[in-house]
Amino acid sequence: MVRILYKILLFLSILFIFIGCTSYLSPQERYANSLQEVQKSQWKSELIKTQIFTLQSFYPINHPKKCETLSVFIEGDGFAWVTRNQPSQNPTPINPIALKIALNLGKKDSAYLSRPCQNVFNDDFNSCQERYWADDRFSDEVIASMDNALSQLKQSFGAKKIELIGYSGGGVIALLLANKRDDIVKITTVASNIDTDAWVKYHNISPLHVSNPALLWKKLQEIPQIHYVGGNDSVVPSLIAKSYQDHFDANRSPQIKIIDNYTHQCCWEDTKSYW
Repeated sequence: MVRILYKILLFLSILFIFIGCTSYLSPQERYANSLQEVQKSQWKSELIKTQIFTLQSFYPINHPKKCETLSVFIEGDGFAWVTRNQPSQNPTPINPIALKIALNLGKKDSAYLSRPCQNVFNDDFNSCQERYWADDRFSDEVIASMDNALSQLKQSFGAKKIELIGYSGGGVIALLLANKRDDIVKITTVASNIDTDAWVKYHNISPLHVSNPALLWKKLQEIPQIHYVGGNDSVVPSLIAKSYQDHFDANRSPQIKIIDNYTHQCCWEDTKSYW
């Protein structure tokens, strides 16, 4: 009986290793999958050079050369962590939800912006260190790079104003960018840890190196906002958005929409059901 049980456990261990190996995708394969979806939607890839990072962007091939408002979708943290305590070697997303939202909405006057070190390789990865997708993922140099890329996209589209849409950590980036700029006319976040202090406390993890967006409410309350929250999201539960909302003046608090049965990853690309 013991020998049979041992053989079963050994078989299951080998099967687990096999499944794990076959399901793992390299960063290049993850990027290739995203690029395939981009090309299906008649979008294209463009690398944006900034002082520190090279950032990957996607946008429609036949995008307008002039538009009133450019909508920019900012990706989440991607494959930032292998385990709770071990950062990955490359944060290129396995499931790029912000990109899927952008492609499904299909707006011509829109662009997608990867976070630093996502979807870039070789020389374009040279400035990348693990800290930029770990504790320093919202650092001043990250925000400065995203800010510069945003300005370049705005110029490419001949836009006057910008709407920011951020998924998960991309929502934090959106709020920090809006605090720096004067051309942001709307902010939408999806499953985002927008009160970073409350989020850190909830998960009992080390503080992030970031200015908590909730404490920047005086300027941010001038901008219309919608924050989507998954009703079954255990990564960023609704209490995080409500804690963010509580910082604002009662008559100017941002809008929160809780989507029943949605989790942190499911099913935000189905934009018809909530957007």
